Amino acid sequence: MSVVGVEKEITESVYNSLHLVDGTCIEFINSQKLKRNNTSGACGIYKLKNNKYRASIGFKGKRFDLGTYSNFESALETRREAEELVYQTFIIAYKQWNLKAADLLWFQQNPFIFEVNKANGKLQIKRSQDKEKK
Repeated sequence: MSVVGVEKEITESVYNSLHLVDGTCIEFINSQKLKRNNTSGACGIYKLKNNKYRASIGFKGKRFDLGTYSNFESALETRREAEELVYQTFIIAYKQWNLKAADLLWFQQNPFIFEVNKANGKLQIKRSQDKEKK
């Protein structure tokens, strides 16, 4: 087998072992690492030219601005609260849904839904569990 063939096989193996849920990779959420080009020391926090810090969080291809802060600690606290609200709530909701999804009829009537939106300056979560059919 050629080197290209081995690389393709490894890539497919890794991809097949990931848990993609509604376009979101659970393993990625659980093990976020800093990228090499990160200069602030935390995911989702960027230092601006005016020495303030902007916090944001991404989910399902959307980026949500969490605000601009005069110090790093405030930006970090806001980012961590958003991670708890979005990422941890997503993982818990998926695990709860997945347990019930073993029942085929329930599964067909209750698709997994987890949407994040921002309204009035706050992140809001819409989950399938909020309106599931019993």
